[in-house]
Amino acid sequence: MSNKIALEIGEYSVADLHENGRLIVNKLEFIQSALGDLYNKKAMMNRAKNGYISDLKEEIIANKAGLDVSAMFSDD
Repeated sequence: MSNKIALEIGEYSVADLHENGRLIVNKLEFIQSALGDLYNKKAMMNRAKNGYISDLKEEIIANKAGLDVSAMFSDD
């Protein structure tokens, strides 16, 4: 838990809060951490989605052209 909490109305020492206030600060820190995790998960999901879209485009182009585009760019 942080030593201080900054709000729009000022900065306060967590140690000066009553027990209920400290519990609320703990919950707030948990939510902020969970939001950070969700943001990272969203970025990972968007990257995967973009990869799948790219793969699908290659598949569509290969079917139209009658050739395997991915084989042209592979290191094998």
